[in-house]
Amino acid sequence: MNILHITAQKPSSTGSGVYLTQLARAIESLSLSGRIRQGVIAGVYTEDIPEVESELPEGTHLHPVVFDTQMLPFHIFGMSDVMPYRSSLYSSMTTEQLASFSQAFLEKADEAVADMRPDVILCHHLYLLTALIRRHFPNIPVYAFCHNTDLTQRRAHDLAAGLIDAQIPRLDGVFALHEEQKEQIFSVFDIGPDRIHTVGAGYDPEIFYPPADRIDHSPVRLVFAGKLSRAKGVPTLLRALRILAVRAKHSSFDLTLAGSSGSVEEQREIETLAAACPFPVRFAGAVSQPELADICRRSDIFVLPSLNEGLPLSVIEALACGLKIVMTELSGARGFIDSHLPDAPVIYVPLSDGINGDYDDRFAAALEEAALEPPSSVPDMSSLTWKALAERVIETVDADYSDIKPLT
Repeated sequence: MNILHITAQKPSSTGSGVYLTQLARAIESLSLSGRIRQGVIAGVYTEDIPEVESELPEGTHLHPVVFDTQMLPFHIFGMSDVMPYRSSLYSSMTTEQLASFSQAFLEKADEAVADMRPDVILCHHLYLLTALIRRHFPNIPVYAFCHNTDLTQRRAHDLAAGLIDAQIPRLDGVFALHEEQKEQIFSVFDIGPDRIHTVGAGYDPEIFYPPADRIDHSPVRLVFAGKLSRAKGVPTLLRALRILAVRAKHSSFDLTLAGSSGSVEEQREIETLAAACPFPVRFAGAVSQPELADICRRSDIFVLPSLNEGLPLSVIEALACGLKIVMTELSGARGFIDSHLPDAPVIYVPLSDGINGDYDDRFAAALEEAALEPPSSVPDMSSLTWKALAERVIETVDADYSDIKPLT
């Protein structure tokens, strides 16, 4: 079975990039006697190519579309308006940029299809590039993963709206992160619910696992991982810590921020708030998955005050490391966690609740509550590994390959 993965962004640099890379690795682990061959098309910068190739499974052929070049003299277009690397906005894409973007990706897609003759194409994001691929290869099965930012982009502006609205419903199937997202996809695109499959997200149990002995630390160690931005709620988190310095009677805290910001303005705001924070704040920068796992194992509580998410991989990874979680009550994510991990030690903070005051105060109260809870045990997460997800994807895309079993 030949599988071609396609994304317009850098693999591994954001949630959807990690999703692609980890899915490819997990699919490779299902392959017996090399019966699955994979290729990847991705938007990158020249300096990224060696790192991307090293992160993909051995034998995977990378077909890079390189930005900031003569053919593409602009930055990678990010599905979020703030990315952890230099990026352009889809909302500002010009007619000339759209033409160059389309030509570059379709030429690379023709090259990859001729090279590997894929049985199926797996795209990431229900957006522009996926629509171009669907139209360009009408005779190859094309499936796509929704990552939530694609729905946000489509609602926000009308870039290539005719193309996107015509081609996304023609996909052979769509993979959703959770049941609520399935309903959101149906509301944005005219796709029959029988072609939308909920597969969730995954984690690597060889990287994310609990420490041998879980203890509470003093001060309480908090960790955040993601883009350092307003959309991820980092300013809220830092303001909540200032509130706790006055109100918390039983706990002191320190915070590690793992990630980077694509906005100079937001970075400065966060650095200013961190400098004024009465508790220690450490900027770890962009870290690898093993580095993040080590930070989690040395911490007590994972925090995610994000204002909008699909299904945050970081929460699943933190739970696998045995952390307590304090996060925004994102209904789709909560539904998924409650369904698959009903005993998970998660405290949810509603975004709007006039009775209990504003969000900063409520997040501070949730942090104090979590700090007083005893260390947690790791719930049964066997259904949430990347390997389990890869099996669900392979089973869905082609029943003819159902004889491919995981290695024992």
